[in-house]
Amino acid sequence: MSPKFKKFLKNAFVVVIVIAIFYFLFQIMYINSVKILSASLKINVFYMLISFLLFLLGQFLSLVLWHRTIVFQKQKLKFLSALSIWYYSSFGKYLPGKFWQLAGLIYLSHKNNVRKDVASISAVIVQYVSIIAGLIVSLYGIYIWKKEFLGIVII
Repeated sequence: MSPKFKKFLKNAFVVVIVIAIFYFLFQIMYINSVKILSASLKINVFYMLISFLLFLLGQFLSLVLWHRTIVFQKQKLKFLSALSIWYYSSFGKYLPGKFWQLAGLIYLSHKNNVRKDVASISAVIVQYVSIIAGLIVSLYGIYIWKKEFLGIVII
């Protein structure tokens, strides 16, 4: 295969992936917007703001953890490069299948001279830490609001 043809195939694959991301993203947004508009909701702006800030904090802490595990494994990756990789690979979660975000993370990391195994292991570590943190927060919530939560959990 000629180098020009390989480059064409690579670019075509990237275009197909980007189109698929936007297709599924808009499909999800349309389906959810119909559900939201048909429901009568009272939105508490304060809670929405707090939730959004906690979401951003969680994403930032996941990024820092992923970057630090990369650096801990003797790989050189600037924080801004890690931010870019984390941001762009997160679009993969809107594609059907659970591996696109990880595949994007590994691919983009490899383009930044990070070994594929190191990027993979670091991403898995972040997922495990996220699961443990979610469990801790859930248990704390059950402890604080045990009357309301225990009724739901038991039934």
